[in-house]
This record gives sequence, structure tokens and C-alpha cells, in this order.
Amino acid sequence: MNTFISPKTKVRLRPSPWDAAVIAAVIAAAAALFFLLLPRGAAANALVCTVSQNGQVLDTVDIAVGMADQERTYGEYVVEFSHGNIRVKSAPCANQDCVRTGWISRGGQSIVCLPGRFVVELAAESGENDDFDIVVK
Repeated sequence: MNTFISPKTKVRLRPSPWDAAVIAAVIAAAAALFFLLLPRGAAANALVCTVSQNGQVLDTVDIAVGMADQERTYGEYVVEFSHGNIRVKSAPCANQDCVRTGWISRGGQSIVCLPGRFVVELAAESGENDDFDIVVK
């Protein structure tokens, strides 16, 4: 099969009406995803962080996205709050698993230090987690 095009042949590429339809469909799909993934109202950002050790609640913090950055110390543990995200910055445990967990920001997430029995939990203010992962009947 020879696909040689002579130099005298001019190839003109013009957009067709179907090209415009595809572009419009892609833009509509992107806009729909954008609006579906937006947080819904203040309830989506209303989280409560509970810090506990040995089963005793040490602190309860209302978390907001626009919250000022701060660090709080609980014994030898330092917990950092930044723009609605939380992490354990430093801990006395040997493995540092709680520090390596990194930032959490959604209801239902937690950071646990087993040797120190130290727990940082995030929960939705209404008592519900963000979304269901799975529903089984």
C-alpha cells in the first residue's frame, strides 16, 4: 500500500459539525463533574477532630477549611492543624507510624499511635461520615 501524497495535492483540514458536537460534549461533561464534586454547603466542611490517649478524650477541635495554622501539644505528641488538614508532627514512639501517616482531612479518617495509645480522629459534625464506601444487603 503506497501512501505517497504528491506535492501538488493540498490537504485542507476543516472542523466539521461533528467536531463541534464532540467539543461541546466534553465541555458539558467537565462542567457536570465540576459541580458534582463541589462540597455541598457548610455541612461538607464541618468536621470535628477528637484527640484521645488511653481512651480519655484530651481535646475536641472544630475544623474549618479557613482555620488558622496552629500546633497543639499533648504530652510528647505535637499535632498540627493547617487549612482543614491535620497531622501528627512529632511523637515519642520508635516506629513513627503516626507521623508517617501524613495529613488527614475527611470524616472517618484517623491517625493512631499504638505504642502510646494516642488517637486523632476526624468525624463529620452531624455524626455521619462523608460518603458510603459500600452498601451490602
